[in-house]
Amino acid sequence: YLEEENRQLKEALMPSDNPFHGCFNLSPQCAVILNALYKNDGNLSAVRLDQLMVIYAKESRGDDLYLSYERGRVAVCKLRKALRPYGIEIQHMRNVGYRMDKKSKAKLKKLMGI
Repeated sequence: YLEEENRQLKEALMPSDNPFHGCFNLSPQCAVILNALYKNDGNLSAVRLDQLMVIYAKESRGDDLYLSYERGRVAVCKLRKALRPYGIEIQHMRNVGYRMDKKSKAKLKKLMGI
């Protein structure tokens, strides 16, 4: 019961300016990452990903920075898997971060009606 209440509270605290929240069956963390990619012209640095995980993905498993780092990479993996059926790709740029090309961003806009 407490876990469900915690999940609902986290969901209520998500930023309301995120058009991807609740779409594509994404977790709140994946929606935050997709929104950051979309707003930053398809680019998301590794540093910004880590910041997003610290802000939005704190879990009861601990505040360890390594856990936040890993959580971010796992969330991106899940996001890529969720978007793959729609032909939307997120590319990894080693030691830089992640990137969504213009073609994928256009597909996302069309799907969302943005």
